[in-house]
Amino acid sequence: MNLAAPVLGTRTITLDVDLALKGQGLRARTRPHERVLAAAQDAVEQGTDLIRPRFISAAGRILGRTSVAVELPAASLEGEAIAQALDGAERAVAVVCTLGAGLDRRVSCLLATDPLLALALDGLGSGACERLAAGVCDEIAQEAAAEGNCVTGPLSPGMIGWPLREAQRQLFALVDPARLGVVLTSGGQMIPRKTLSFVVGVGPRVRARTSCPTCGVGDRCTFRPDHA
Repeated sequence: MNLAAPVLGTRTITLDVDLALKGQGLRARTRPHERVLAAAQDAVEQGTDLIRPRFISAAGRILGRTSVAVELPAASLEGEAIAQALDGAERAVAVVCTLGAGLDRRVSCLLATDPLLALALDGLGSGACERLAAGVCDEIAQEAAAEGNCVTGPLSPGMIGWPLREAQRQLFALVDPARLGVVLTSGGQMIPRKTLSFVVGVGPRVRARTSCPTCGVGDRCTFRPDHA
C-alpha cells in the first residue's frame, strides 16, 4: 500500500503591513516608529513580486503504531510526542509549504545596504509562510469534515518530543519537496528559509488540538491569538 500521489498546489496570500510587523515580533495594536512602519509598507509592495506561495502534500493510511512510533506506507514517524499527537488518527497528511527562494535572495542583498527593509521583508515572509500553512490546514480540515472526520492541529518537526533533524528526514520521506525547490541541510534546516513542514492527523476519533502545547516557543510566540 503506497501513499497517495503527492499533490502540488498554490494559494493566494493577502500581504499587509500588520503581517510584516507581526512577523518581526511587533504587536499590531502597538504603533511602531515611523521608519519601521515605512519599511513594512515597502516590504509589502516588494513582497508581492517576490513571494511565490506553493505547497506539496501527501496522505497515507496509518498501518500500525506503538507508544513511540507511527508506521506509514513510506516511512515511520518516530517520537513519543508525534505518536501521542496522532493517537486516534487513521491517516496522516504530510505537508511542506514554501514561499520560494526569491525573498531569501532579496533579503540577503539588502542586509548590507538597507537592514531595516531586510528585516521587514524577512518578517513579512515569516507571517506569509504561517498564513500559507494555516490556509492549507483549513483545506485539510474542510475535506476531512466532509467525510465525517476530524483533524489534529499541525504537528511540526522540532516540537518538544520530536527532534528536528530526525523528524524532518521522516517527513521528507513521505513527501518529496524537491519538486518545490526545497532541500534539507544536514542539520535539518529547510532551504529556502521561508518554508514550513508539518503533519496533520485525520480520523473520526481524532481529538482536535493545536501544536501549541508541544511547542517550545510558548508565551513568546507572536502568532498566539492573545498577541494579535
